[in-house]
Amino acid sequence: MTSDMLTGFTFLVAFMGLELLSALTGPSGWGAGVAVAAPVLLAACLLALPRSYWAVIAALAALAGLGIALAAGSGLSASLALALATVLQGTASAYGIARAEARFADAPARWLANLATAGVAGPALAALVLAAAARVLAGIDPVAVFAAQGSARAVGALSLLPLLRHVFRADRTWIYRPLLRAERASIGLYSAAAAALEVAATAQPQLLTALAASLAVVAASWRGGRLGAVIAVAVYAVAAWIAHAAFAPGEAAFAQFHIALTALLAQAVALLRDGRYELAANVRALQSELIAVESGRRRAQDLYTLLAASTRDIVFKTDLAGRVLYASPAVELIAGQEPAAVLGRRVSDLVDPTQAAMFENRFGIAMDECRDLEFDHLVFHKEGIEHWFDARIHCQRDDAGAAEGGVVILSGIDEKKALEAELVAAALRDPLTGLTNRATFIRLLGQHIEAGGTGCLAKFDLDHFRTVNQEHGSQVGDQLLISFANLLRSLLREGDVIARVGGERFAVMLPNATADEAERVCSRIVSEMSDIGAGTVSITASAGVSRIAGTLDETMKNADRAVVVAKAKGRNRVELEGRRSAFQRQT
Repeated sequence: MTSDMLTGFTFLVAFMGLELLSALTGPSGWGAGVAVAAPVLLAACLLALPRSYWAVIAALAALAGLGIALAAGSGLSASLALALATVLQGTASAYGIARAEARFADAPARWLANLATAGVAGPALAALVLAAAARVLAGIDPVAVFAAQGSARAVGALSLLPLLRHVFRADRTWIYRPLLRAERASIGLYSAAAAALEVAATAQPQLLTALAASLAVVAASWRGGRLGAVIAVAVYAVAAWIAHAAFAPGEAAFAQFHIALTALLAQAVALLRDGRYELAANVRALQSELIAVESGRRRAQDLYTLLAASTRDIVFKTDLAGRVLYASPAVELIAGQEPAAVLGRRVSDLVDPTQAAMFENRFGIAMDECRDLEFDHLVFHKEGIEHWFDARIHCQRDDAGAAEGGVVILSGIDEKKALEAELVAAALRDPLTGLTNRATFIRLLGQHIEAGGTGCLAKFDLDHFRTVNQEHGSQVGDQLLISFANLLRSLLREGDVIARVGGERFAVMLPNATADEAERVCSRIVSEMSDIGAGTVSITASAGVSRIAGTLDETMKNADRAVVVAKAKGRNRVELEGRRSAFQRQT
C-alpha cells in the first residue's frame, strides 16, 4: 500500500468515526463540536494528497456522511444538505490554501490567506448551504442558522486544521526547527494548564480564569512557535468544547468567539516568535557567508594562475572588448603558439570563421548584461584538424559592481564528439554486416513513401540458412551473412538503401527503379550468391520484389508475399509481386 493510499484510508476511517459520533450525539452539545471537525479533517487529508486524488476522496466523504446520516434517521434532504456542506467546506478550504501557499512565499502572507480561506470562505459556504436547507425543510430563520454554523465551523477550522495537517504530514515546512526537550515539556505544561483553566472557567464562569486559559495558550505559542501554537490551541479548543457541552450548552456563541480569538492570538504570537528566530539565523548565515567570501577572495588571486596553468581547459582573461589579457598554457592546443603570442588578440580571431560572429555576439551579451553564458560545440582549427569545445563566459565585476572584463573557459569535447558519432552509427547499423538496421530502414522507407517517392522494394531470404548454421556452426553462418552483404553492396547503386532486417533476411529500397530494372538486378544477385560462400559451404537466396505504392505496410507485405512465393516454387529464384519472374535458376 502506497503512502497516499494509506493517508486516504486513515482519513476515511477517521471521517466515518466523526460522522457516526456526530449522528449518535445529536445536533447540539457534543454532536455539534464533533460535526465541525469533519470538514476540517477532509481539508487536511486533501492537502496531504496529490490533486488527482481529491475528487475520489471528496466523493467517498460525501457518500460516507450521507450513509451515516440516513442510518441515524435523518431525512434524505437533510442528509444531502449535511453531506454537501461538509464536502463543500473541506474542498473549498483545501483549494484556497493550496493556491495561497503556491502564490505567497512569506509566512505572514500565507497565514492571512489561510485565515481568509479556511476561517472565513470555507465555513461561510457550508453555513450558506445549511441555512438554505433549514429554511426550505423546516422554516427556520436562515440568518440565525448561518451565523451559528458559520462561527462554529470557523472556530473548528482555526483550532484543528493546523494540527490535522501536521498529523497528515502535509505541512512540515512551516515548522522552523525541531523542538528541544525543555520546549516540549513547557508546551505540554502550558497546554494542560489552558485546558484545566478553560474547564474551570466554564463550570464556574469567571473572566479572569478564562483570560488565564488564553494566556496559557499564548505562552505555549511563544515557547514552541507555530508547532507549539498548533498543539496548545487544539488541546484548548477540545477542552472548551467538552466543557461547554457539559456545563454550559447554551453559551455556544461566547465559547466560539473566545476560542477563535485565542487561536488567532496564539498563531500571531507564534509567527512573531518564529520570525525572530529565522531572522537571527539568517543574519548568522549571512555573516558566515561574508566571512567565507572574504577568505575566498584572498586565496583566489594566489590560486588563479596555478589552476589555469594546471588545468587541461583553456582559460582566457579578457577586457570588455574580448582582447586577451592572459592565456593559459593549454592555448597551444588550439593556436599552436605560446600564450604570449595571443595576448592582445580577440578570442573570436581564434574561433572558426563560421562561428566568429556568433561568439562575438554572445560575448557582447555577457559583458553588456554582466552575466555568465554557456554554449557548446565551438570549433577551432589547428593544422587543418577540427577541435571541439564547450565554452563558458564569466563576467568579472569591479568594486563598484560594473563589468570590467571576462573569463573565457574552453573545455575540450573531441572525445565526446567521437563517441557521439560512434553511438549514432551503432544506433543506425547492424553490428555484424555494417548494413542499415531494420528500424532505420523502416523509417527511411516510410519517409520515401510519405514524400511521394517511387521505385521498388526487394527482400531477400537466404535458403536453408538455419540448417547451415546448425551443421557448420554460427561462425560459418556469420561469414555467409557478411558475404551476402558485400555482394549487395557491390551490385547495387550508390543511392540504394541496403538493410539487414532479420536473422537471414535482407531488404533493399531501390528509389525510382522500375519493376523490370529491380527484377534484373535481383536476378543477378540471386545468380551470383549461389557461386560464393564461406569455404566449402555455399548457399542460395530467394527474393521478392514489390513496387513502392500505397502505404508502408502494404509495400512491405507485398514484398514478403513475393518471397514466400519464391520459396514455395523451389527457392533460388526471384518473384515479382503479381507475376512470375523471368529468372529461375536451374539446379
